[in-house]
Amino acid sequence: MIPRGFKLIDHLTAEQKQQYLAEKEAKKIEQANGQKVLRRFNKLVREYDFTRRSNWFSKQAGHVAHVIHFHKYTFGPTFRMHVLIRALNDSREHVALNGMPDIDLHPYESSFKYENTEESIQLCADAMFQAFLEVAMPWFKSNTLKILISEKSPLIESGREGLIEALNGKGNPEYVEISRKLLGLKV
Repeated sequence: MIPRGFKLIDHLTAEQKQQYLAEKEAKKIEQANGQKVLRRFNKLVREYDFTRRSNWFSKQAGHVAHVIHFHKYTFGPTFRMHVLIRALNDSREHVALNGMPDIDLHPYESSFKYENTEESIQLCADAMFQAFLEVAMPWFKSNTLKILISEKSPLIESGREGLIEALNGKGNPEYVEISRKLLGLKV
């Protein structure tokens, strides 16, 4: 057990301390630049009525939400994109990352990286937007209500059942509110 008031940094050599602090500062800059990428992506998808909540970008489309989620890797300045649909009447209190097969996004993911330059940050946001337009949007359109309630649905069981209930007029307003809150959707 580490004694109270004990700071590991105090036991590093001057050189180790300098390296540690430099790495810590570089990580802060990397994270700040990651947020810049997401803000720029947000500006691009706003015209498609997507709203941002942290690293989630969502749009209500009838009884479902079209969702883009970005995972920022801890090992470096790079993102992974998830594309999914959530039934608003889903009983789960968290968003399951069920949706489009990740393989469809592999050709783009090498471009979801950025460096500590404004140009690189913009290029990353532009690559994300290109994947949004070329892969995510057609996938959303291809998942009609007929498909979403079928056995081929990308929805998990609770989502599919919730969607069927909502379509039959038996939706639970509490579930819909939870979904909207999770995704930052406006009423």
